[in-house]
Amino acid sequence: MQIVDYRQCAASELEALCYSVFSESENAAEGRMVSKLVRQLISDTPDHDMQGWVAVDDESPAGLVFFSRLRVGERPDIFMLSPLAVATAHQRTGLGQSLVAHALEQLRQEGVSIVTTYGDPAYYRRLGFQPLPQTTLAAPHDLSFPEGWLGLSLTEESVPEVPGDCFCVKAFDDPLYW
Repeated sequence: MQIVDYRQCAASELEALCYSVFSESENAAEGRMVSKLVRQLISDTPDHDMQGWVAVDDESPAGLVFFSRLRVGERPDIFMLSPLAVATAHQRTGLGQSLVAHALEQLRQEGVSIVTTYGDPAYYRRLGFQPLPQTTLAAPHDLSFPEGWLGLSLTEESVPEVPGDCFCVKAFDDPLYW
C-alpha cells in the first residue's frame, strides 16, 4: 500500500470509491452526494485551499482523505478533514487511521495548526479529535449534529478560541452537508 497525492489518481476513480463506500455504508443517495462532493472539490477548489491523499493498492484507490481550508479572520492555518473514505475490503485494517495520520503530519509540516471535521465522534476521537464548541471555532453553517463538530490542534497547544465567522470552500458551502 502506498500513499500518494490525490492528483496522481483519476478523479473518476476517486468519485467511484466514494460512491461505493458511502452507498454500502449508508445508501445510494449518500454515495451520489459524496461522489458529487469529491468531484466539486477537485474541480472547483484552488490547489492552495485543498490537500488530499490516496492509499493505493495494486494501482487502485483503497482509501482517500481530503482537507479543505476554512477561513476565519486572517488565519490561513485552519483546514477541515472531509471526506474520508476507505474501500469496504480495507475497512477495520487501520488504513483510515494510517491515511489520516500521514495527512496530518504533512499538514503539520506545512504550518497548518488546526484541523476540524464533522463526523462520527467515536471514530475521530481515536485519532485525537475532541468536541469543538461553536464558541471556540464556529462551523461555516448551522449544524444538524453539533456533537459531530470536532477539532484537533497540530501544535503543542490545545485548539484556541478563534473568533469570527467561518467560511468554507465552495464545494462545502451548502447547508445540506451540515
